[in-house]
Order: sequence, then C-alpha cells, then structure tokens
Amino acid sequence: MTDKCTDPRFEMMLHAYELGLLNESERKEWETHLLECDCCFARARKMEKAIRLIDHDSEIRNMILADYKPEIPDPNPSFFQTLRTLFQGHLAARLIPASLIIIGLIIILMAGPWDIEVKTTKEAVAEPPRLAIMYFENLVDRDDPEKMGEIATNLLITALTESHCLRIVSSERISDILNSFNIEKSKSFDPVTAEKILAETRARWLITGKILKTEPKLTVATQIIEASSGTIEASDIIEGSPGEDIFSITDKLAAGLVRHFSYSPSVCPDLGRPVAEITTHSYRAYQSYLEGVDYYSKMYLANAAESFLNAVKMDSTFAMAYYYLVRLRGRQYLDKAVFYSKNAGYKEQLYIGGLKALADGKRDEYADILRTLLDRFPDEKLALCLLGSLERGNGQPRLAIDYLLRAVQIDGRYRDAYNELAYAYGCIGAYDSALMVLDKYAAIAPAEPNPFDS
Repeated sequence: MTDKCTDPRFEMMLHAYELGLLNESERKEWETHLLECDCCFARARKMEKAIRLIDHDSEIRNMILADYKPEIPDPNPSFFQTLRTLFQGHLAARLIPASLIIIGLIIILMAGPWDIEVKTTKEAVAEPPRLAIMYFENLVDRDDPEKMGEIATNLLITALTESHCLRIVSSERISDILNSFNIEKSKSFDPVTAEKILAETRARWLITGKILKTEPKLTVATQIIEASSGTIEASDIIEGSPGEDIFSITDKLAAGLVRHFSYSPSVCPDLGRPVAEITTHSYRAYQSYLEGVDYYSKMYLANAAESFLNAVKMDSTFAMAYYYLVRLRGRQYLDKAVFYSKNAGYKEQLYIGGLKALADGKRDEYADILRTLLDRFPDEKLALCLLGSLERGNGQPRLAIDYLLRAVQIDGRYRDAYNELAYAYGCIGAYDSALMVLDKYAAIAPAEPNPFDS
C-alpha cells in the first residue's frame, strides 16, 4: 500500500465525501478513485471509524442535536443529516460554535490512535471491549483431523456474541483475513499473524487457545493478550470432568472471559443459555455445518448444500443449517428454520427472521431487521450486502452503493459485495466503475466463472 494518494486532489475530497458535500459528478469520481487508490481506501476506513465513534457517543450527539433548530422542522432528523446541514452552512451564523466543536472532535478522533479503554467502574464506555479470537491449536494432534481447534474457536465466538457487553470479531471475519494473507486456519499463533488480525479488525484484545489434552479429561488453555503492548493480561486452564465435551468446556471459557471484561456485573450479567442450546448438541452436526459455511464462502454451493443436509440429518433441530438450505435449495426448508430458530442465538434469529420476512414479501420489515442487526453487529458484512441487494431491487442504487462500499471496506475480498456493487453502479450508468469493480472481483476469484459472467 502506498503512503500517499496518487492524486492529491482526492485527498482534499475525503472529508467532504464523508459529510455528503460532494455533488453528483464529484461523488462518482471519488468512488471510482476509492477503488483504485489503496491510500484513500485506508483513510476512508479510518474516517468511518471516527465518524462511528461520534455517532455512538450520546453526549456529543445530544449536544449537537440540542443546538440544531431547523427553520422547517424535521420530525426525525438523523445525526448525519444534522451534521451535514451544519457544514453546509444552514443557520451558520447561530451555530458557528457548535460547528467548530464538531470539526475539533473529528480532528481529535482522526489524530489517533484512538484506543477505547475498558473501565473498571460503573462509568459508561464509548464502545464495548473488542475481542478477536484466534483459531485454537490442538497440541494433542497438530493435524487436527476432527477439527476440534476450529470447532472450539467457533463455539467460543458464538457464545460470546450473545453478550451485550463485548464486541466479538466474527469467525467469518477472522477467516477472511487469514485467507487474504494465505494463512491456514490451523496455523499456530505467532506475533506476525496476530498483528495482521489486530490491524484489520481494530481489536484491542486477542484471545488465543490451546487444546492440551483430550483424554481422560478434555483440557483447554487460553490467554488474553493486550494488543498495543503484546503482553499477556490473563490466562486460564479449564480441565473438564471425565466425559465432558467441548460444548460445556466452551461455556466455562466464555463465562470466564465475560467476568474478566465486565466493568459492572449489573450491566453485564453472565451469559444465558449454554452454547449447545443455541447451536447443536451434536459434535458431528457442527462439524458438517462449519464445513458447509466454508464451502458457501468459497461459492462451492453444491458442496455447501450437501454439508448442511448432512448437518440436519445428524441434528434435525439445527436452525442455522436450515437457514443456509433455504438460501441454497429454496423455501421448503424455511418453516423448519423458523420453528427451530428458538434454538439459535440472537444474531442468528435476526437473520432467520429477516429471511422469513423477505419470503413473505415484507420488504420493509426485512430491511428493518437487517438494520437492527447492524445496530448490534456493525461489522456484519453479510447484512450490509443483503441491504445493498435489497435497496438495488427497491430502485435505490445510490443507497445500495453506500451499503456495499461499507461491506468491501470490512472485507476487501468479499465476492458477493463486489458483484452487487457492479450491478448497482450499472443502475446509475457508472459503467466504468462497474467494470473496474468486476476487474477487482475477477482478480480475487480468477478461477470462478461468475465475475466474467457479470
């Protein structure tokens, strides 16, 4: 990645773009440049983080909204509408102090690094602690033919995602990062890999794990590593009872991590249901499910469908396996996905509920569910891509482009988002941008036919 933009003129356009101040021609030109220039792409990601911090800080937001008094009242002015109006000069004479405050806040946030500290008191925090969980290393059998390390990792991520007090980097995001650097999931923890993951996810803590024993008692060790210093903040070893499985061991690991990062037990209670109750009680079913997810991400859809069918054969109540089968094989699996969604986690229930709303033709409800999902899980690239696809179908290609650009900012190798983005650009006649996006898609997946077909 270059340190400087190839055209300094575009560097001056970054803040205007983020605040919605570019005209139609300038915006089209900027978005085309964003796909070509790694420097501006990285700066746009950093700017998005700063804006998101402001948007989630209720004290700053309320201060700005309190000072904003439009001549024609808007019943529900959004925060960004207010911010953009201030910068466009509306009521500038009365709001100069507020404008200066906002500009100052953005400059401070952009100056970085802006690490959010975890408070040990009842004081509110700007953002929950962000954790990235590395794939567990199986020291009993480093080849790990049973995928126990991968299963332990995914179960822990799923369990911790249920907590409102932690921000957990999804297993899909970790997998995306490892794939982009050609790193195997089973690769043991090393500082270089950790640095890459932390840089891409902006996580403050890294959780590593090792499976020490499987017989006669399953024993798992974990460490919490603080990103900025690389020091080990805490470690734990969980030794199960004879016959205790990875599901119950995961519950103990998750509970320990929640307690470690809880700044207030009343605000951040222990996790609710055991992880087996929101996934499956069957090790083999979960193994097939993860295999299906991996195939699905690589667009090997026939293989993915076969894996998900195997998962529901071994556990006929596996809600998320049915969810993927709906997407791959059709509506005949929808009723089971909905019925067994009570056996899924909060995020998974939203995805299933959204799929049901779409199947019933309730597009507005579907969009609301996806936005709810993004409020809680802002890094969910799938939700962003689905919203982009929906808005393109609704005749709102500009809005679709906004969502899809956010998705590729999260994952620069996200095939589905590039494909949708090309069609969205086509809808507004930006064919040069569409072809440029498809070129990038083809470079990511040169052996796949879809980018060339598109």
